[in-house]
Amino acid sequence: MYALVATSWLHLLTTLSSAETDCWVHRKVPLGTGIYAWSDRHHGCYDGGVDCIVEPCTSLVKGKVTPVPPYGYAIELQLDQVTLSVKDSQGNWNTFTRDGRNYYFTPTEEIEIVECTEYPQLVGITINLGGIVTDDTGKYTVFVPTP
Repeated sequence: MYALVATSWLHLLTTLSSAETDCWVHRKVPLGTGIYAWSDRHHGCYDGGVDCIVEPCTSLVKGKVTPVPPYGYAIELQLDQVTLSVKDSQGNWNTFTRDGRNYYFTPTEEIEIVECTEYPQLVGITINLGGIVTDDTGKYTVFVPTP
């Protein structure tokens, strides 16, 4: 079973088409409610606390879409920065911005494809980012199955 899965993924990666196109993606972060805990180790927020808020993100970013026939599409994105508010030991909130390198996405963070001229069937698709980690340059890739 595992050999079949590995073979399928290898086939998927080797059949990436060179027909890449840019599409506009909105990284959606809900309004902060303080339902996260601060993680010094990851310099980010995670579920289960009341002392960390991921601030809403309102900007659009370009994602590079690569078709992976017949399975779907790979979307490569770049996370440049994240704004966090953290409550200190005196109960004061401090807001700071960290870069997007090695960032752990929480289950409440998502992206929505909002404009994609070459692949209009992708517009409106929302992808949950929970558990995805950016690389040491802030890049991450999500897979969208064929709609």
